[in-house]
Amino acid sequence: MSRIEQLNRNPFLSLHDLSIFYDFKFDPIKEYISYSNNHILKVEEKVRRKIIKWDHENSSDPEIPDGYDVYQNEINTIREFRPILYNSMFLTIYSLFENEFIALCEYAAKIQDSSLHPKDLSGKNYIDQCRRYIVKVLEVNLDKLNTEWEDITKFQTLRNSFAHKNGILKDKSAKYVAFINRTKGLSLDEKTFKIKIKNYEFLISVINKLVRFLNSAIDKIVEQKG
Repeated sequence: MSRIEQLNRNPFLSLHDLSIFYDFKFDPIKEYISYSNNHILKVEEKVRRKIIKWDHENSSDPEIPDGYDVYQNEINTIREFRPILYNSMFLTIYSLFENEFIALCEYAAKIQDSSLHPKDLSGKNYIDQCRRYIVKVLEVNLDKLNTEWEDITKFQTLRNSFAHKNGILKDKSAKYVAFINRTKGLSLDEKTFKIKIKNYEFLISVINKLVRFLNSAIDKIVEQKG
């Protein structure tokens, strides 16, 4: 059967075209994170070598401060590189996912020739409106994606914490604390409730989960609307 014949039978098959572009949109972010992280490693190594050299050249004079004190300002500056990179990239990743989820629903609305759009529905936020749209308007069951959805709603809480609370956990209920504590690449200060993204691998895993959810949502729509 030709593609035109397939689309005539199930026009929602064209949603798979969106999947093709997810790699083009998310892969550059992955590469940027990896490149930036490697650059930070090189800068840290450069400062480490400067400290070693200073200490080696001045170890005989007790009046001269050690290398760590001499390069303290530089060390403090570099220490902020990873939080700046990781936090900003997390916000970028989530924002792109949000936009792509909305675009997916708008495309499906056009196929169905629906006068309703995701933002016409009530919901806690944009992604909640999108999920409601797929379930209520498109009448597609997404129950099999509930586990993935639970993680995404927690990413949304993390996003709000970084965007509006400078990384302080906005919702301190037990389920969010437990999620952070069990998630590789995240940590939570028990006193301040400040969230820390510990490595770039966490960001890559977030991208993979979000893209996998988008593709799975498309598969469910195509399957149930066919």
